[in-house]
Amino acid sequence: MNPSDIVIHLSDPLAKAEVRPSLGGWLTRYARQVEDRGLVEVIHQDSEVEARYPREMWAGNPILFPLVSFNHLPGADHHYEWNGLRFPLPQHGFARRTPWKVIDQAADSVTVELSCRKTSVIEKKPGQTLAHS
Repeated sequence: MNPSDIVIHLSDPLAKAEVRPSLGGWLTRYARQVEDRGLVEVIHQDSEVEARYPREMWAGNPILFPLVSFNHLPGADHHYEWNGLRFPLPQHGFARRTPWKVIDQAADSVTVELSCRKTSVIEKKPGQTLAHS
């Protein structure tokens, strides 16, 4: 099975949800019991939307980390500055395009973890490096 095919189904007496850890921890479905209406889908996903991942993610509820909006520096969209240096950062951050690891799962909950192992090292001064994860 392809890791991107893994769907975690969560449910309790009042709600149902689907989470895709390998697709950035994406909450792709959510339905809630509503009095006199039954189970009402609040978030709905279909295969056509998933086929656009990660290029487009306009449905579901992706995890937006470390920021919700996009960042703008003069002359450099989608970059941020830290300690006088500029770094690229895609709109809505990197977490929604990074696989998450399932740490714990029950019928009505899931705990996922994001680990960033990629580190870029930038020479700041001779002999001194700045590590950025």
